[in-house]
Amino acid sequence: MAVKVTIVDDQDVIEEEEGAGVSSSYGFLYSRSSLPSATSSRRRSHIIRSRHYSESESDSVCSDHLSTNTSDTQTQVSRDPLTFHPVCGRNVDVINRNKTARRPNAMDEFNHAVVLSNRPLLPGEWFEIRLDKVIDKWAGSVELGVTVHDPLCLDFPSVMSNMLGGTWMMTGNGIMYNNETVIEDYGYRPDQMKAGDRVGVMRTKDGCLLFSVNGQNLGVAAVGIPEKIYGVLDLYGQAAEASVVQAEETYNLDLRFHNRHGSNCVVLNEGRSVSRPHPREEFNDAVVMTSRPLRLNELFEVVVDKMVDRWSGSLECGVTTLNPDNLEFPSSMSDLSPPGTYILSGCSIVQDGYMMRTRYNCDLEQIETGSRIGMLVSSDRCLHFYLNGVDQGVACSDIPDNVYGVIDLYGACAGVSITGSTAPSDSQSPASIVTVPTTQQLNEQKAASAHRHRFSKCCGRNILLRNENTTATRTKNFDHGIVYSADPVKTDELFEIRIDQVARQWSGSLVMGFTTQTVSESQTIAITQATALDLHSSTKKTWLISGSTVTHNGEIITENYLPSLDRLEVGCKVGIKRCSDGTMHLYVNGEDLGVAARHIPRNVFLIVDIYGSVESVSITSKTKNSRLQNESHVINETLPVKPAFHTNEEGYDVDTKAKSYSFFTCVGRNIQLRNKDTAACRVNGYNQAVVLVSKPLTACSPFIFKVDKLNPKWTSSFVVGVTNQQAESISSLKSALSLTKSTWLIKSNSVFHNGKKIENNYCTDLNNLEVGSTISLSIDNERSLHLHINGVDEGVAAKCMPDPCYPLIDLYGKCSQVSIVHDEDGRQFPKEDREKADMENGIKEKTKVPTNTNCSYQQLCDRLRLCISLPDEFFKSKFNKCFCDSCHSMRGGATHKVRGSPGKEYTVPVGWYRFGLKVKPRVKSMKIFDNWNVAYNGVKIEAVRKILDSGDLISVANDAVQQTVSFAAGDEKKPDRFESVPVILTPNLHYASCHHFTQPVDYKDAKTGKLYQVKLAFEVCIKPGSFNVGPQTLDTNDLLDSKLNSNEMEWATKERGSVEIYGLLIQLTPLCKSS
Repeated sequence: MAVKVTIVDDQDVIEEEEGAGVSSSYGFLYSRSSLPSATSSRRRSHIIRSRHYSESESDSVCSDHLSTNTSDTQTQVSRDPLTFHPVCGRNVDVINRNKTARRPNAMDEFNHAVVLSNRPLLPGEWFEIRLDKVIDKWAGSVELGVTVHDPLCLDFPSVMSNMLGGTWMMTGNGIMYNNETVIEDYGYRPDQMKAGDRVGVMRTKDGCLLFSVNGQNLGVAAVGIPEKIYGVLDLYGQAAEASVVQAEETYNLDLRFHNRHGSNCVVLNEGRSVSRPHPREEFNDAVVMTSRPLRLNELFEVVVDKMVDRWSGSLECGVTTLNPDNLEFPSSMSDLSPPGTYILSGCSIVQDGYMMRTRYNCDLEQIETGSRIGMLVSSDRCLHFYLNGVDQGVACSDIPDNVYGVIDLYGACAGVSITGSTAPSDSQSPASIVTVPTTQQLNEQKAASAHRHRFSKCCGRNILLRNENTTATRTKNFDHGIVYSADPVKTDELFEIRIDQVARQWSGSLVMGFTTQTVSESQTIAITQATALDLHSSTKKTWLISGSTVTHNGEIITENYLPSLDRLEVGCKVGIKRCSDGTMHLYVNGEDLGVAARHIPRNVFLIVDIYGSVESVSITSKTKNSRLQNESHVINETLPVKPAFHTNEEGYDVDTKAKSYSFFTCVGRNIQLRNKDTAACRVNGYNQAVVLVSKPLTACSPFIFKVDKLNPKWTSSFVVGVTNQQAESISSLKSALSLTKSTWLIKSNSVFHNGKKIENNYCTDLNNLEVGSTISLSIDNERSLHLHINGVDEGVAAKCMPDPCYPLIDLYGKCSQVSIVHDEDGRQFPKEDREKADMENGIKEKTKVPTNTNCSYQQLCDRLRLCISLPDEFFKSKFNKCFCDSCHSMRGGATHKVRGSPGKEYTVPVGWYRFGLKVKPRVKSMKIFDNWNVAYNGVKIEAVRKILDSGDLISVANDAVQQTVSFAAGDEKKPDRFESVPVILTPNLHYASCHHFTQPVDYKDAKTGKLYQVKLAFEVCIKPGSFNVGPQTLDTNDLLDSKLNSNEMEWATKERGSVEIYGLLIQLTPLCKSS
């Protein structure tokens, strides 16, 4: 078999007119089955020589061409200018001496326009293209990347991102490798690019792949890139024409001011001078830029020609990646928000419109006529400013490529000229000093870190790992400093780091936490997120401690968890631990700050963001495999340890060393303090009796008081809550509701924040409490405020309490005296603990109200739940609540409540016990418990596990439900978010638990041997407006509720996501033996 090969001789090539055809910089082309459409249809004016090769000879020629192992080939490649290859996709033409690619039929075709570089890219060489023409007919735009495929042997696809076998493309908003997305959010939007915008790609010497847009480096997109790769351009969609940017053609020009500038300045002296022609009438709109980008280590210096004394402010200068050819000049360059602009304004550094640094060494407001101001981007990408030839130091780092110099003739500065200096003196040129440790120091470091934890090699682009990956240093800028642990964190094992270096010119500080993201030493995708707080994923979970807050997947779950990580100094130690109960604890200098987050899964990785002021950290903790650590562990076990806290029966920690609470002496005018400031009495009137507690409320020490006296002469009663205000500000108040800053109050049965009601029907009505009732305030480990009445937790009243927050009481209306409750040692704890202590001393006191922890009905329901064998992972005991007759009567005995916006009435589940379920994160962000309505759904026992697994209720397919479909769904076609059969809910629990919706089962209690009938139902929140209301369809009258409208008994919904299940309700009814 013979294959015809056509060779084009470079010496015989006749130059064509621009746009007429294609010329080749290589000496041969191959005819193959896939190439005629891309080559034979193009017009050529070539003198060609032809010869025939056998198939084996053809393969040999192609093999020789693809090989780049010889030195001659490497030399030839390095000499060739970087252009487009003439062999390309069928809908693209390569013109302008192979420097431009265009789609000739861009309005009719949107793909098959792939073109490659004419040769492989050299290490550190940018393949940059400029968009020349953009149309708005299609979706999508230019795509750029690299591939290992030779253009002469490539069967060009319709789009290059679909190519397999070694192709990396920047497409859409992410990075694709071999037709798979490996980075979803790379920070690039090609559909927003305009004509004149530039996009580039480069393979570094160490095999990292970088992309840039308008000269701004977007960071590492991938690592481990092969040496021989071609640049790829896909003129897709809106991109109709692009040209290769020749860097050497740009940089060989003399430095001048650009002919495009702000409206209130003029460029003179052949581009060497600029001035404001009316300096006493206008003070801004005088921005001017250099005619070309600055070279590395090139000094751009101007001398001040003219100053006026009419305005404040003065010259502003800096660099930007924005091209003056396409820029709509702003009134002031420091106000510019697009990325890639760094301006010195006064003595402050402004990046992209935001002040990132103050008190820089150079203050431009102090310059005079004749002062010289210069700027230089050094080879390590740091921006330096010069005043009268003296380097003022590094202003900022990580400066992108191809930045233009910027001068803003603002305020008092009215004119400048470019000086002849293009490089600083040797004594003033910036340099990087690197300290090399000695061999002895290295050996000492190696021995000290023999059993330490390690950082993973997968880290941010500004991170340098040393000392066998036990020290991490951010080498430049203030971000891109994320590091992970090399291995998953073990349970109950502390991972601790020490702060080695701090730079106070940056704001912010260390961020630390856990992530379920699997970290591999061999993964090829580098970390592109600038900060740890930018890590968001629908499949991976992250818990972070930043400043004084704790976040979960970007949402704040705890505020004021600690004073602030921003206060860390050199030498401070910060550690983090996942405990066996699934909680995350933070340690600062060895002190446990308590629970930061709960439900942390196993095998999580540590994540540390070396951000802002913290520049370097070292690991100080050791693994459990360390012999030294095991020995110390044995020694510590022999020492008795007295716990600082114990957990009471209500579930929160109590400080065994806590001092007693007392009232602050600065009180309302009608208050008298007695019994060493532990009792407060209103001696006159019915108001002006606000009293504040002297000690702030903490997560380890609840505040408890009791009602001593009531005056039936007045109506209403006391108000209780917490405030962040000082005692001096409340002494003159008539009512606690007058506090309008950082104050949360419970009045009657409602919650108020800063004087405004935020929740109705929160708790038992405080106006109905009698003498002897005990009330306590507590803050849990998530900084949520709880109210306890007679030992019963009424649930969360408010979240994210500030620190400090002081308890306060307003002895209003009929409540005239209260006293703080302590034990004999001056400590506070709920009544359950006091009863337990008295039992141990044989002096059991009689209590007026039994507590829910001793409720036999609750214990019976607990045993039943164990028999059903439902995993603990579904439940959250915080929401558990007993509604038996005894427990419910303690809370006031309300049978109906209203919830939602707009509110709808529902029955309280009297006679049932609720097991709280874990809810989705949206519950907090959407305020579902406040804004959605409450309803019930009867369920059969065999369906409970299936519903808990899926998180969605199951439709009941029976005749009654089918009748309901007519009013719930109608004949209209529903969108995809709707189910085909509606879910039936009801505000009447008695109606939901009838045999039609749930099937009772018999249960024999193993402890007592008694028989019970069991019914189950789910308590849910349902989104207002997502359901249709219909009448009762069951033919029975014993299910009616006199307070609920029978025509609104059934709520039918088909909308997915409109129901949030938060409680599993159980009812146990005793059965006689005969039944």
